[in-house]
Amino acid sequence: MRASSPRVRATLAAVAVAAAAGLAGCGWGEEEPAVPNAPQAQRGGTLTVLGVDAPTGVDPHRVAGPAAAMLHAIAHRTPYTHRPGDDEAVADLAEGAPEVSEDGRTVTVGLRAGARFGPDGETITADDVEHGLERALADPVAGPPARRLLGDLVGLPPQVGDWRDVQGIEALDARTLELRLERPSASLAIAALATPAATPLPADEPRVPGPLPPDAVAYAGPYLPRDRLPADERGEEPLGRAEAGAGQRLVPAVPAGALTLVRNPEWEAAATPTPAYVERVVVGRGEGGGAATSVLDGSRALWAGENVPADVLRRAERRPTPQLVQVGVPVTRFVALNAARAPFDDRLVRRAAVAALDRVALWEAAGGRGEPASHWLPPGVPGHDRSGGSEGLGVAHLPPAADPGLAAELLRRAGFAEGRYEGPPIRALAADLEPERAVAREVVRQLEGAGFEVDLELTAPRDVEARCQAPDTDISLCPGAALASPEGEPGAILRAGFGGAPQGAAAEPWSHLDAPLVDLAIAEALAARESRRPRAWADVNRAVAQEAAGAPWRWDERPLLRARDVRGVVDERRGTWALGWIWLGSDAEQDRVR
Repeated sequence: MRASSPRVRATLAAVAVAAAAGLAGCGWGEEEPAVPNAPQAQRGGTLTVLGVDAPTGVDPHRVAGPAAAMLHAIAHRTPYTHRPGDDEAVADLAEGAPEVSEDGRTVTVGLRAGARFGPDGETITADDVEHGLERALADPVAGPPARRLLGDLVGLPPQVGDWRDVQGIEALDARTLELRLERPSASLAIAALATPAATPLPADEPRVPGPLPPDAVAYAGPYLPRDRLPADERGEEPLGRAEAGAGQRLVPAVPAGALTLVRNPEWEAAATPTPAYVERVVVGRGEGGGAATSVLDGSRALWAGENVPADVLRRAERRPTPQLVQVGVPVTRFVALNAARAPFDDRLVRRAAVAALDRVALWEAAGGRGEPASHWLPPGVPGHDRSGGSEGLGVAHLPPAADPGLAAELLRRAGFAEGRYEGPPIRALAADLEPERAVAREVVRQLEGAGFEVDLELTAPRDVEARCQAPDTDISLCPGAALASPEGEPGAILRAGFGGAPQGAAAEPWSHLDAPLVDLAIAEALAARESRRPRAWADVNRAVAQEAAGAPWRWDERPLLRARDVRGVVDERRGTWALGWIWLGSDAEQDRVR
């Protein structure tokens, strides 16, 4: 169950009420009234975060996965950001709302005065934001997600790897940035300004491909790596052993190779939406299940790993004080059907294949984590509720469970008199690891029931996306396809997945769909007023479902753990902890609000 669902809201009350008093309301920084009787946030202390690999530095643009996003959010700043629980962005490095031209093709952003990089104190300018955007769009890791939102920039190089000036990104002066677009997709460009792609990078940083050296990273957020400060300003070294915490519990030992983040001397608390309560954050993996146990039974610690060991999970579920949160991740997993290749170039055959698939069975084959998907937009993404929420769109060939009778009828309408597919084998490609392997084999089993003969190839995970999305690919079926939505933006799923958004010369959308009605619906959604955007993207969602470009089967979620004395706050947009909003309290205070 997701953190945003009604049954979990009560559980989250104890771990999120402390943040509610400071959440932004509507628009670009407007404050909401304080929550009555909310406990007073406490500043100071060291927070230990286990279950994640500790990087040597926090790259400003190479953010792959929730753990990297969690660290980026406290080490860097972007023109706009989201407070936990807010649907709308608030200004961070920007001084206010962006200006959009009448034709929706130009976005202009003014930056705050006085923001500085740490540790050296250089002023952040529009040139730095421009340089950062250009690096992100060219980088092989940061480029693909950045291009889902910024693919319409004027003069964007056709593929990643070419780091150069982009004509559509221009610093008009030291504090004004302008984005110029080929099409009226200003809403996507504005969404990009709240993602890591818009992290400023000092304009004098050489254009060298690959990751930045740790000592070359400039930090504008509230924290930076301890070793970036002069030796006499670093404070005490974190203990390499467990130490006494609240009551009789221990703070977990600092793992070998941990990253310690300390206060950035150039960060101005009054000029940013992030409160940054704790003094230091120590990040490391820890030793297996023992690390998760040390969080559950310990003090001043969080677990942010991909999985919680089953025995620890069961113990956490029985605790009277909520220490376990299932947080949704804005990712939709689906079976992609190649609409440019036989037999799925026939919409009736695609609809038959979708009707033949039992999406709950696929979800169970993957371990039953997350939530069975009923359409393309995950919970929390604009348009999800307008698409029927978990109940779905009500499209006949996208039923809650497999409908063999409907699949047979659709195949008969496609010219297969016996109601079963008859033709050459179709090629399928999946990653050779679990649970992808199990899901792929279940897809093959179900489609064989409708007459499809499937030749399944298992390969290295890194090869699946490249081969499935390659132009003129000979792969017709990709059971492990996935689309993510940076910052909860529906266009990052629907336009990038089905509308032909630029992703580089060597890639096309998973389903290779060419559908004029879908493209028209996307154009209308991009031009829609803010109040109408959820309905407009729900219309796109329905148009994609009618084309049967695939079968969505899971919306992702992941478990997080906290020690009892940590006021945990969830960042649902990134699917992890909001470290900048977490503070350390006493057990008595924690129990009082549970």
